[in-house]
Amino acid sequence: MKVRLFFYFGLTVRLFFYFGLTEQKEMKQAFAGMLQEQKEMKRVQQEMQNKIEEIETKAEERHKEILDQLTALKHDQDFIWEKTVRHEREIHAIKMKLS
Repeated sequence: MKVRLFFYFGLTVRLFFYFGLTEQKEMKQAFAGMLQEQKEMKRVQQEMQNKIEEIETKAEERHKEILDQLTALKHDQDFIWEKTVRHEREIHAIKMKLS
């Protein structure tokens, strides 16, 4: 009886130990999988951050380009108005001489 009881007890302990190790291995594998997923998410997040910075840089460049073009147009408009006013004055002066 003692031998059988010892055998069953030993078998129970071995089975418990085996399943405990198996469960631990599964948990370690699951944890490793979660770490891998976390690394992948961080990589994707970094890629997205890089793309956002690239988009912001392009937007700043385009904004500066548009402002430069608007400034050039404003200078052109000022020059045209000055020239128009000068011509109008010359026309008025000629009219005054002819009248």
